[in-house]
Amino acid sequence: MANAATIAAVGLTRGMPDRAIVVALATALQESELVNLAGGDRDSVGLFQQRPSQGWGSAEQIRDPHYAASAFYNQLTRVRGWQDMRITDAAQAVQRSAYPEAYDEWVLDAQVLGEALSGRPPARSPVARSASPHCRGAAATQALGAGLRADRGRPSVTVSNGGVVVAADENRSGWQFAHWLVAHSTDHNVARVRFDDQQWTADSGKWSHVDAAPSTPARSSLRFTPLDHQLCAL
Repeated sequence: MANAATIAAVGLTRGMPDRAIVVALATALQESELVNLAGGDRDSVGLFQQRPSQGWGSAEQIRDPHYAASAFYNQLTRVRGWQDMRITDAAQAVQRSAYPEAYDEWVLDAQVLGEALSGRPPARSPVARSASPHCRGAAATQALGAGLRADRGRPSVTVSNGGVVVAADENRSGWQFAHWLVAHSTDHNVARVRFDDQQWTADSGKWSHVDAAPSTPARSSLRFTPLDHQLCAL
């Protein structure tokens, strides 16, 4: 999910249409199941199994999800009429796979992920809290702030003791940040994400309606304050 969030974030930062993000996600789901692979068929590497020998860049570059996603979008935009193609055909036009119909298996999953990560209101989030997250406490807070800056260019992110505050200029970008945080919840021990009148919990993996946000949220929760469009991790 964290890799999916990066693929979507690179597309959003570049101003790519939502459909392009779905194409990229369907491609990465087929090629690697969103795992940043160290190898593959012949010299294939990374999320999209791009090959240094075919001009995608060095193996080290391709292993960087930001670079790999950007390289994919570069090639997609060079495909004439990709916007009107089936998702599967657009993916194949970039990848030139020996199994051109294989991407079709992942289109629905890619659409669900794409809608959420592009900033649609609450969607299914197939992640749960990890028993051994990569980061906890202050380290997780710092990592979340750094990750948002890396994935979304340079949003206004303020990190303080036990919290992250992200300024959102409108409702859709707020949802983009909210779903990004859900996507990174496993690695960073995020228990809850709260945005507007919706709350996601790691225990349930679902969004549900909640009453107005309390003035003092529980520790390790994330909340959205609709009056000033700030997303807070506390």
